[in-house]
Amino acid sequence: MNEPHISGISAGFPDAWVGRAAVTWGLPAAADPGAVLPCVVLVDRAGGAEFAGLQRGLSALGVPSLRIDAQALAGLALTLEEDGSLRIDGRRIVPAVTWARHLPSRAAPGHAFPAPSPVMAGPWHALIGRLPELSRVRLPGAGDPGRLVRLRDAARAGIRTPRTIVTTDPATAAGTLGGPRAVVKPLDRHTTGTTPSLVTCPVPGTSTVPGTGAVPGAGAMPGAGAVPGLGVLRGTGAVPGTGPVRGVPVIVQEYVEHRAELRVHHVDGVLRAFRVTRPSPTAGRHHPAVTVAQVAVPEAVARAVRELAGRWELRYAAFDFLLTTRGPVFLEADGDGDWHWYETRAGVEDVSRAVLAMVRDLHARAARRNSAPAPGTTAGMPAGRTAGRASTGRAGEPVAEDAGLAADAGLDARVLGPLDLNMAGTPVPVTARKARLLIAVLLTLPNEVVPTEQLIATLWRDAPPLTARKNLQVYLSTMRRHLGDRISFHGRGYRMAVEPEELDLLRFHRLAGTGRDLRGRGETEAALEALEGALRLWRGGPLAEFAGVPMLDEAIGRFTEAYLAAGEDWAELAIEQGRPAEALTRLDEVLELSPDRERLVAARMRALACCGRTSEALSQYENVRRDLAARLGLPPSPALTRLYEEILRGEKQGAA
Repeated sequence: MNEPHISGISAGFPDAWVGRAAVTWGLPAAADPGAVLPCVVLVDRAGGAEFAGLQRGLSALGVPSLRIDAQALAGLALTLEEDGSLRIDGRRIVPAVTWARHLPSRAAPGHAFPAPSPVMAGPWHALIGRLPELSRVRLPGAGDPGRLVRLRDAARAGIRTPRTIVTTDPATAAGTLGGPRAVVKPLDRHTTGTTPSLVTCPVPGTSTVPGTGAVPGAGAMPGAGAVPGLGVLRGTGAVPGTGPVRGVPVIVQEYVEHRAELRVHHVDGVLRAFRVTRPSPTAGRHHPAVTVAQVAVPEAVARAVRELAGRWELRYAAFDFLLTTRGPVFLEADGDGDWHWYETRAGVEDVSRAVLAMVRDLHARAARRNSAPAPGTTAGMPAGRTAGRASTGRAGEPVAEDAGLAADAGLDARVLGPLDLNMAGTPVPVTARKARLLIAVLLTLPNEVVPTEQLIATLWRDAPPLTARKNLQVYLSTMRRHLGDRISFHGRGYRMAVEPEELDLLRFHRLAGTGRDLRGRGETEAALEALEGALRLWRGGPLAEFAGVPMLDEAIGRFTEAYLAAGEDWAELAIEQGRPAEALTRLDEVLELSPDRERLVAARMRALACCGRTSEALSQYENVRRDLAARLGLPPSPALTRLYEEILRGEKQGAA
């Protein structure tokens, strides 16, 4: 994913532009008011800094966008046309990409409507919830599986989680956890973005400990309900004036002692992390002693985040961890998680840029394959099932194959990240896990016959049912309805026919091979361009939802090795061409997958030395040396040691 270079994208719009209007348009100056635009639709609560900044960046790139204020829906003139397009305030659009945040059924407060009424709020949120279904792409991804499922999956991914109890009697439950403090959370998703409450338990008698994170004697803060013996957070079911929360199911968790918090933003495979340090557990975001710094993602966390994002089919999510002496502890993953506060406090815009690049690329892909819905299209059909195309991207810029698009092919399949399958511009609805696993296996071995017995063993491990062969045929028959005769039987197994431009894996191998050939011929710039194109196809965590399936684990290992090798080729060339700072940015991402890979380490040491960061280059060597000695009892390779000595002597690295 190539992140756009636009300054100030996280700063948002002037307050006068955000306003209280139902919609904010971000359209190219030359946009025809009568034209049907494939548009990015952003829905959020009023004044959301993240989407304000995103819309600003999209406008600068010429990507049409529409931002809807979820708290002013009653003033919105909207019609859903029979062809699946939307007419909003007189303008007709096709929702190519839709991202709706903070929209549980109760997200619209009463003052958003002339007369507070669920009769008014319910239909509006039902319609807004339908918008992603009308889009080629929806963000943050699939539906929210809920806190409890995410805790379970995180534990299965090898990350420690807090002891957790769901109860209607939090006072008693907190006492069973054994510690002096506990954390109370809502059972479902956030509604206001506040932090969980930290409470002291048990407290004799009945006491009210209001606020977010207050403990007895900490002083009163408005907005909390009361639980006998416990302080609770807004959003756990207690509403001011309604009495105790007892009788409403909430989550009660052990309080985990920790050194700091870690927020990891997953943006379509790109990871950006922030370390948050508080002077005390009760210090809120606006406490002057709270510090935020951008940090590298620990390897175990990066692996878990990519696996979980793939399993939950999330293109975007904010993952929260605690950093403890025993390793990271997973708290939650939120598809609505904000990034503006973290960036502002850390003085960076990396997440904003990654989000902008993701939405821009998704819109380019959707708009390239979509056109205005044709008359007679089935009502409610997602835009994109019609003939014709509306090619948009940056003004005058063609959508290149190295942005991940499969030219004019009917099939667009991707395995270098979450499984993604589209036919004739329309997502192929593969939802059953075994059906997804089957198509993933066939795509990792494109144009090869995969034996039937091997497919059965992969789908059912060591316990295939008596009907396994018949079930396999049912899955394949279903897939043929979408893919036609691309899937065929060849005596002993099945083959998936894929053209070179229809699968990201095949495009990756072609571009990476071309880059190496060009490098060997001395055509450096062309080689860099081809290798960059290959690297952009990597969306992180290939097929992470199938981690633990031996056949795919082996394939993912091959993919990762090819990606690392391409990253090494590109970085070495970039350093040779006097671009060490660019190489560092790429190397920091690639090294997450293999921190001790010596060719990558050597490239990063050279890049650091070229940037005048000699001490960091020498420290990296020492870190690798200690790690190899501890794990394998071996020293670094002679080549890496020679490079260390060259840098130590001050010899020039990189371009002459």
